[in-house]
Amino acid sequence: PRRILGLEWCSRQLRRDSRRLAQHRQVASVVHHPATLPARTTDVRHLSACCARVLACMASSQSALVLKTTLSSHKGVVNCCAFNSDGEYCMTGGDDRSVKLWNPHRAEPLASTPIKEYTAHNQRVLDVSIASDNASFASCGGDRTVFLWDVTSGLVLRRLMGHEQRVNCVRFGPERATLVTASYDKTVRCWDLRSKNAAPIQVLTGAADSVSAIALTEHEIVAGSIDGTVTTFDLRRGKASRD
Repeated sequence: PRRILGLEWCSRQLRRDSRRLAQHRQVASVVHHPATLPARTTDVRHLSACCARVLACMASSQSALVLKTTLSSHKGVVNCCAFNSDGEYCMTGGDDRSVKLWNPHRAEPLASTPIKEYTAHNQRVLDVSIASDNASFASCGGDRTVFLWDVTSGLVLRRLMGHEQRVNCVRFGPERATLVTASYDKTVRCWDLRSKNAAPIQVLTGAADSVSAIALTEHEIVAGSIDGTVTTFDLRRGKASRD
């Protein structure tokens, strides 16, 4: 049996393709590695350098994965994959310092050809986050820089610098007004996209090691760290709790 690496479920129904997806309830994006690896691990960064393929799959009501297409354009490791809000397109970032835009629902061979490529990072891309309106996205990586992009034109809208080490992940805040980033420098930083000031509006500390994952609610930021702890920052009360 094949090993599945980096399984990420997208629960949105694709109404435009209702007939084609009548027998499926979810869309999944996975990164496949041919070597023997633990199944269903969520850390895509453990891909070896020989793997530069992203597989778009559909899950049936029995949760069985069916290979739909293979997206193979990156050179080297694919570190991240994210679908847009309606599940029609996805973006990937890799060690080749590029972000690629795909339509995995197109018929072959078009599906395996990226629609657009975005290049500005001078080191590997570690994460991408697509805004809810699908008009912009953010990327981060080993160059300690966060880029805000216009999807259609491919232009860089903002360049955010402040982290002292690589930036592991990035997420849009409520109403696309803020970006939240987490880094190997043990901090989580918040950026105001409406301000012309490029400095972060808030720096959250408390992690004892590299912050590897973040999740946002309306008033909270939850950060997972390499040291095995999860820190919840309550922005309204100005308090942090660790689990």
